[in-house]
Amino acid sequence: MSQFFTFFLMSKLTAQDSFLDLSDYGRPFGRFLASKLKNTSFTPIGVTFLFGISGLIAIYCILENHFVWAGFLLF
Repeated sequence: MSQFFTFFLMSKLTAQDSFLDLSDYGRPFGRFLASKLKNTSFTPIGVTFLFGISGLIAIYCILENHFVWAGFLLF
């Protein structure tokens, strides 16, 4: 597999078992965010709650035809 695609391989699997998973595109940002929140008062439940709130706001943006903002919130 080319060097470009090895970046996107699933890091939680061994090299022998890894495969290209396009649904895992947010992992690098997720790791960055987790490292920044590690020593704070944020909990995984709090982060999940904020993600849910951003999803609800994105739904509102879609209903109001603000697709760029919705895309930003869903990214």
